[in-house]
Amino acid sequence: MNILLSTGHGNIDGGSIGYDKGKEKDRTKELGNLVAAKLREAGHTVTVMEEKTYNSNWNIKNRNGYEYAVSIHFNAFNGNATGTEVLYKNSLGKAPELSKRIANVLGIKDRGAKKRTDLYMMNIGFDCLIETCFHDNKGDLEAYNGRKNEVATTIAEVINGGSIAPKPASKSVTEIAKEVIAGKWGNGVVRKTKLTEAGYDYNTIQRLVNDILRAK
Repeated sequence: MNILLSTGHGNIDGGSIGYDKGKEKDRTKELGNLVAAKLREAGHTVTVMEEKTYNSNWNIKNRNGYEYAVSIHFNAFNGNATGTEVLYKNSLGKAPELSKRIANVLGIKDRGAKKRTDLYMMNIGFDCLIETCFHDNKGDLEAYNGRKNEVATTIAEVINGGSIAPKPASKSVTEIAKEVIAGKWGNGVVRKTKLTEAGYDYNTIQRLVNDILRAK
């Protein structure tokens, strides 16, 4: 399937601001790329594009050849609102399942699928717009930061219509641990994301890294 993932906002418009002062555009881009990686593992063709790059060349009738188009966003309101919701215009499609499953992963309220006819992305032919969580809510943001890879997998599996098997690891955990120590896999969240996308269990690798360093 040929899929378009639009990451909300862009260089001109940073979008809403999260509890940690992070910009919505940065979170949507990160999540969009994580979802794309999962969908590509399942054999789909995926384009990730910033929302602000759309113009009159976008053809509502044929959707530029994309079979499924989804826009990824993060909500913000007053710091207290919570939950996941997915917006649609004409057809419910995958919206209810996306909202329910993302909310379940994060352990937050499922606000459900909501019909919107006033949004630009809906009116140029997108299937749905995901409001992942309220990133100005401390609890929502902490849940997302701790489970973003699971959120990405969930979104990808709903779009795919079924589970996506992890990509097989090609090197031993000892080899990878040594590469981590050598700095080849980055640090912190970047390291965890890269290892997970490559099919390795982050916690297993990190324990081995710690064991090797302690033995020196």
